[in-house]
Order: sequence, then structure tokens, then C-alpha cells
Amino acid sequence: MHWVDEDGDSTRLLVQLWDANISALVSHRLLEVNDVAVTWFSPNGRFLAVGRKSENIIELWNLKDRKDPQRFTYPHRKLSLLCFSPTSDTLMVVFRQKPCHIYL
Repeated sequence: MHWVDEDGDSTRLLVQLWDANISALVSHRLLEVNDVAVTWFSPNGRFLAVGRKSENIIELWNLKDRKDPQRFTYPHRKLSLLCFSPTSDTLMVVFRQKPCHIYL
């Protein structure tokens, strides 16, 4: 996973798949996401959570099937952190603005 900065746009994310056992690139473009503010991988490596920068949307990408992501809306606040539980079955969303809110 790396940020793509073309024309000063550092909000585009390119996710590539690597085989860590043989250090080889498996997929040059697993998925590409624009307008990214915050990201977090699940501990089991199956999901990628993406908080959008200009929309109040969190996308949950299933990296195994790469189908359309699940989308969740949140109140208009500045998204600060996304974090999965150790079992990858719960996503915590934290907002910086006061009063600070945490959603599960």
C-alpha cells in the first residue's frame, strides 16, 4: 500500500498485493482509492478501512473478494483514527473534534 502523489494529490491510495514468503509482487493494482483521509488494515489482513476526506463515509474493503466496499456514514466531524479489534470483527472510529466521540 502506498500513497500516490500525482499533481500534488496526496489523497490517492494504491493497494498492491505482495507474497511475503517470496518477496514478489502478485498484483500491481489490487485496488485504488481516491479522496483518502485515514486508513487501517485489519489484524487478519482481510479488510482495509478507509475514511474519506471530503465525504462523511467510511469504506470497508474486503481484500479477498475485492467487490464493492461496505459504506458507513458518520456525523460531520473530523475523522481522526480507524482501528480494528484484535479479532478483526469490530472497527473503532474516533473523531478529534470536541466533544470527542468514539463509535464501534
